[in-house]
Amino acid sequence: MCIFATPCDPPPCRIEQIRFQVFAYAFILTRGGPNDATLFYVLYIYRQAFQFFQIGYASALSAILFVIVLILTVIVLRSSQNWVHYERI
Repeated sequence: MCIFATPCDPPPCRIEQIRFQVFAYAFILTRGGPNDATLFYVLYIYRQAFQFFQIGYASALSAILFVIVLILTVIVLRSSQNWVHYERI
């Protein structure tokens, strides 16, 4: 709720940020875990590039990840007009 007559922004959408920060926890604590239980997409890209030396494949996976994040960003930015309301003075 706004106290002033300025536009209020909703809480930032941090779903993507939370999903991609999980790499550090999975890598440091379990390195993928037993039977790849904590193998996330970003950790999989890391493994392909730096453990198996499949740089081209890892680059293609990274490009796909970039497109997915770009699409989600465009969706959030386009839909923000529906969930950001400005008060008229």
